[in-house]
Amino acid sequence: MIKTVLVIQAHPDDADFRVSGTVAKLVRAGDEVYYVTATDGSKGTFDPSSDPTALAKVREGEQREAAEVLGVKEVFFLRHIDGELIPSMELRDALIRCIRRLRPTIVMALDPWLPYNVHPDHRAAGIVSAEATAFAGMPSFCKSHMVQGLNEHQPKQIYFFRTNEPNEWVDIGDTIEAKIRAILCHRSQLTLSAELAGKSVNASELEARVARDIRKRAAEIGSKCGKKYAEAFRVLDVEAGHFKIDLF
Repeated sequence: MIKTVLVIQAHPDDADFRVSGTVAKLVRAGDEVYYVTATDGSKGTFDPSSDPTALAKVREGEQREAAEVLGVKEVFFLRHIDGELIPSMELRDALIRCIRRLRPTIVMALDPWLPYNVHPDHRAAGIVSAEATAFAGMPSFCKSHMVQGLNEHQPKQIYFFRTNEPNEWVDIGDTIEAKIRAILCHRSQLTLSAELAGKSVNASELEARVARDIRKRAAEIGSKCGKKYAEAFRVLDVEAGHFKIDLF
């Protein structure tokens, strides 16, 4: 049965670095995957002379290119200013609208309860994604949507990524190369680690290093579930207004 999956990220590249192996796997299985990016990524640079507007356009193009590699059906950009995303009614309304329009079975989002998560965009995107997933199935929330023909819709599960408390692992042995190709599309971001370390590397060296690091990280996660390469999630079932959590 074909599923629709909505992946919500704070910045253009968050999902590709963390879950693009799973995304490629879903697409190959015939599922439809959509991306929503909350911010414009305009501050993702160490260059003080960088033009934020120009960088935002570059990063949007990189995300579209990576999505095409993976087979993502469509990418939506909310274009909030990088570093200034807050949990707001405006953001919740936009994400509920996306859920009601696309009607996903599964929502993927950053885990907002990750300890020591200093980035406000990650926290805000995660917590509002959680709220929107729980409230999209309740018609009293954002009632104006009904006038526009967007009726309530309840996703069945939410998959939190970049989490410290995974309870499900996805084997990406068949899609690790697609993950690498998708990440390599984010050229503006791949130089950041090298710049931070004060090193100068050419393009081929950088790509080789990135591919090596991606495989190493996926192998570390895979070692926890008996797979060569894997990605990890905290998966919760969704009820109207709540998640199903076993406390005892």
